[in-house]
Amino acid sequence: MLGSFKLKYRRRQLQHVLAELEKDKTKLGPEILRQITILQAVYCASGAWREVESDLIVMWVHSTGAILWFIPVSWG
Repeated sequence: MLGSFKLKYRRRQLQHVLAELEKDKTKLGPEILRQITILQAVYCASGAWREVESDLIVMWVHSTGAILWFIPVSWG
C-alpha cells in the first residue's frame, strides 16, 4: 500500500517538474523540487492518497492486524 502511495506521489511530483520545465526551460528538476511549498506537497499527497485503491488499503489494514473502529460523530 505504501509503495502504491509513494509511486503515485512521485508521479505527481514528476508531472509538476515537467510542467514547470515547460514554463521555464532554464530551471533544473532538483531546483524545481526544492521550490515546492508545503501546501503544494499536501495537495500532492492528498491526490496521491485518493488514487490508492480502497481494496489495497483494506488488505494492508488486515495484514497489519489493526482493527478500525468507526464511531459515528454528530456535528449538531
